[in-house]
Amino acid sequence: MLACRVRAAGHGSRASRLNVEGDASAALTWRYLVAILIFASLPASAAVSVRKSPPAVHYRTFDPAKPPAEIATNVPSEGAVTVCGFGFSAEPRYDVVSRERGADGNWSAVVSVSSVAVYVRLSVVVWTPKGVSPKLKAHEEGHRRLDEMMYKKLADDAAQAAGAAMDGHQFTGSGTTAAKAEANAIQTMFQQAGRNYLVQTSAINEEINRNYDSITSHGTNDILEAEAMKQAVARYENDHADVADPKTGN
Repeated sequence: MLACRVRAAGHGSRASRLNVEGDASAALTWRYLVAILIFASLPASAAVSVRKSPPAVHYRTFDPAKPPAEIATNVPSEGAVTVCGFGFSAEPRYDVVSRERGADGNWSAVVSVSSVAVYVRLSVVVWTPKGVSPKLKAHEEGHRRLDEMMYKKLADDAAQAAGAAMDGHQFTGSGTTAAKAEANAIQTMFQQAGRNYLVQTSAINEEINRNYDSITSHGTNDILEAEAMKQAVARYENDHADVADPKTGN
């Protein structure tokens, strides 16, 4: 399991984390929670289906002098933090095309994917200290709204793309046994799907939320949160004018 660093800064800030089940590639370094589960089943006709769960939002308060363990190292004593998790799971159907043992005794395996069911979800936990000021609370709500906005705008297409990276493709793995070689082929598929989904969701959301923190000075200046959100998205669009722009929403 790979766990990325979680951060918080200033008075109002955000943190995110990446937990990948399995031997995740070091290239998966985005700070978002992504649980990617790969299950084998029977072959089926080539297809990608996507099921999207509604956002799960929770609010938690804490004593700044005794923050809970899950955020203890991420929040300044006077601050707040919003933790966002993009969840992605996939159930590919595949056949083992070949298993071969090499001269060195190691095995190689090739799997061919015939269909994929993809499931996506979003979890957001807003942590605020006891006696939080209205301004700081509004700032964290801005993070929550941005997380939900980007999930709404990006998750479906990203899930479809991640599924397409598996569906109809072959993946190769190697190992000391035929079973390990097959498992490593599935792991290769798993890593690529997770990377695709992270790049097209969490990376964009992370950058927009960083813009929001910069524009609001982490909730300490007078700009209205709704205006800061618009500016955060507009800054992203300007910085990435050569790619599709995420659109604003409520």
